[in-house]
Amino acid sequence: MAQRGSGRMKRTKGHRTSARMLEAAILIALPILFHYLIPVMIVIPRPYSYLGAGLMLLGLALMSRVAMLFRQERTSFQLRGGSPALVTSGPFRFSRNPMYLGMLIWLVGLAVLLGSLIAFLFPILFFLLASLALIPLEEKRMEQLFGMQFTEYKRRVRRWFGGYKEESTMVKYIIILIGALGAVAAAGWLGLQVKPKPFPAYPEQTPALNSVELPADLPVPVARFYEIIAGDQVPVIESAVISGRGRLRIKGITFPARFRFTHVAGQGYRHYIEATIFGYPVMKVNEWYLDGHVRMELPVGVIENEPKIDMAANLALWGEAVWLPSILVTDPRVRWEAVDNTTARLIVPFDPAQGKPFDEEQDAFTVTFDPETGLIRALEALRYREAADEARVPWRNEPLGWQTFHGIEIPSPAATTWLDEGTPWAVWTIEDVVYNVDVSEYIRARGL
Repeated sequence: MAQRGSGRMKRTKGHRTSARMLEAAILIALPILFHYLIPVMIVIPRPYSYLGAGLMLLGLALMSRVAMLFRQERTSFQLRGGSPALVTSGPFRFSRNPMYLGMLIWLVGLAVLLGSLIAFLFPILFFLLASLALIPLEEKRMEQLFGMQFTEYKRRVRRWFGGYKEESTMVKYIIILIGALGAVAAAGWLGLQVKPKPFPAYPEQTPALNSVELPADLPVPVARFYEIIAGDQVPVIESAVISGRGRLRIKGITFPARFRFTHVAGQGYRHYIEATIFGYPVMKVNEWYLDGHVRMELPVGVIENEPKIDMAANLALWGEAVWLPSILVTDPRVRWEAVDNTTARLIVPFDPAQGKPFDEEQDAFTVTFDPETGLIRALEALRYREAADEARVPWRNEPLGWQTFHGIEIPSPAATTWLDEGTPWAVWTIEDVVYNVDVSEYIRARGL
């Protein structure tokens, strides 16, 4: 809604411009401020949240078109001044309040872009404020100014959206498209909140475990750790089948997942992972590290015969050994080096098939221990992420909690992080472990 202005508009232009700039700053600042100061759960993860940028551009385009029309018609934002004239062209053909509509679309876009629940409070508050306070006052003034002319306009054009059928079809299609995109984003978000069912239990059971004495020459924090998780006798573990559920971040989207990792201790492994939506698998990964070489069957193709990926998998083999931890003190190829009372270096062999050490400076973990609990706080190493990488990337395995299986305390849940990304790309929660069963065929199988 707008009217033609007079000389008074020129005299107050600077003040109104400043007021509009302040309003715009508040519209931008408040959602962002609350998003970071009062973080509430992310309801639209990336990359879905990038749809918000499109909504913001749409809202900005609508507001710019209205502002351009005001200038063309020499029309004031304010319902004051002489010689008023009702403007019904341009965006006013399908909305009596296109400027407010543009602001609302822009705020919804910002909320989608931020992705947090708290950000959606502001478009809702703006809609209520405009609908219950601002617009009714303006329309009452417009009725006083224009009488039946405005009443007829109100009959033809809705407050927020909807008017001449032949002129609003395209806009309706745009709104339908926005609604459809919103529905897809909402469905995607809901699907990502549903945890998959756990895998069926492995059919064999853990037999009685033999034990050996804890070596006497371990660094102080290492010896303390093993005494806490197992006592002075450590079980001899030759194989493990580890099952559980967790979360995987793939291309910026965090999926629920379930997994089964099969290990021949210190020799090789097989990973089977399913990423799910609404509990159903949408991506499956089969990965083998056997005889010192990797084969990865991914949704986008197969990776094999890549030396850097072989080296990365070797570090994964030994990093996951925290779930069968006695191998790190019973395997003669592994050694610990003292650093201080809360840190030690773990040196591991590169080629498990032949027992040949690789570069000890590179194929090694820095292991830190909690000074209060004595448990492992983190294992860090330099690891290749992609086959084409020229340099290794800092990589961390971090226990987030501890559970006991078969008398052994192991990390669960545990997070895996590329340190240049800052946050874990995977969180693993162990739900079942079977030790010392024959996996000679199962480790070369596919799927469950």
